[in-house]
Amino acid sequence: MGVTNAEYPSTEVPRSTSSSPIDCCDGEQDSDFAFEILANVIEKVRVDLGITIDIDADDLIDLQYSVDDQSEIQYAKSGYLVSDIKYPDGDGQLVYIKTTLPHELPGDIIGYRRKHPDFPDETTADQFFDETQMEAYRMLGKHIASAVVKDTSINW
Repeated sequence: MGVTNAEYPSTEVPRSTSSSPIDCCDGEQDSDFAFEILANVIEKVRVDLGITIDIDADDLIDLQYSVDDQSEIQYAKSGYLVSDIKYPDGDGQLVYIKTTLPHELPGDIIGYRRKHPDFPDETTADQFFDETQMEAYRMLGKHIASAVVKDTSINW
């Protein structure tokens, strides 16, 4: 079986226990929050490399839209999570970034979502984004990345 996940080979990068965390960006079309690519990566690195990525179902809740959110647009508590990686010879961290809608998004992203209700889970079959669509995804990524770099729990 071929590996189609760009994240999988990055776990093999030589590192020491004090190395930078591995960043995993998941932009798959996943409106049901099935986390298929993440599950695939976790399973492959465990079986093939003896590496454990310590993520369970409770860790993924903050990435999903709140069922209690009564607003027009549902939001997630966070656009990323930080988890531990257990290598055979030490520990590390994984920063898993998910295309989701965390609170406090810029107005243009909210406006794009109102016009395109599938955002940020629009089909990946259409690789020809127009300027507005590209800018919405770019700004979403920038918004989430800004929160990531400010997170003091990450061992940069």
